[in-house]
Amino acid sequence: MIHEIEFYFLLFLVYSILGWIIETVKKSFEFKRFINRGFLIGPYCPIYGVGGVLATLLLQKYSDDIVVLFFLGVIIFSILEYYTSLVMEKIFHARWWDYSQDKFNINGRISLNTMIPFGILGVVVIKFLNPIFFNILNGLKPQIFDIIFIVTLILFVADLVFSFNILDGVGRENKLIEKDNTEEVRSIVNAKIMSLGWGYRRLLRAFPNIKIIIKETKEKIGLNIKEYNERQQKIKADGDKKIDKIKGKYNKKIKKIIDKYNKKIEEAEDEK
Repeated sequence: MIHEIEFYFLLFLVYSILGWIIETVKKSFEFKRFINRGFLIGPYCPIYGVGGVLATLLLQKYSDDIVVLFFLGVIIFSILEYYTSLVMEKIFHARWWDYSQDKFNINGRISLNTMIPFGILGVVVIKFLNPIFFNILNGLKPQIFDIIFIVTLILFVADLVFSFNILDGVGRENKLIEKDNTEEVRSIVNAKIMSLGWGYRRLLRAFPNIKIIIKETKEKIGLNIKEYNERQQKIKADGDKKIDKIKGKYNKKIKKIIDKYNKKIEEAEDEK
């Protein structure tokens, strides 16, 4: 059982690295410069790793039927992509890919343009890639296999923790802008961006569009600061009005008392 878990973890890493290569090549051509794709520091795209393992567990028994592999690949990988997009958006308050411009899409998270390649990928994974990777992993000596597992697990977990800390900073800043204390929020955003250093620059290289997220965050914060200041001015103006009203009310009462007192004095003097 333990060996099986180790095996699937290494298979997960293999497909994560392969996915990183695919995404990096694709985005590098798109932006006409090298893009170190993936939100982790290392060369991993975990969604590909999860997809590879899911395909292995769920589709291996259909390895002799290419048509079934294709359609099940479309279903499994599309569901995975949809919910990965949803979860990452909920956690980090940012959408990492968007197919809204495609004619056939569901909430911009998945598109017909990606579903067809998903089906082909399902066939390629089961029919061609798994036999190769299975032979390589199963051909390793137990001691070497365990060493590779331990080392890669430590590196991957460390990378995961560090990278999520970076992304969580951006996510919390987008979330915190709802607070009234906008000056505090602005300080948090600026301090976080400055403290991220090379890790943040790595994130920008992987996701060039993240600059838009930061820009939008700053704009929202600027709007909140303006709203906050306007609200403070309104509160102050309303407070001043209430104070003036109270002062006027008590001044009238005091004047009335004084006038009444003076009248009594005048009446007393007239009696004399």
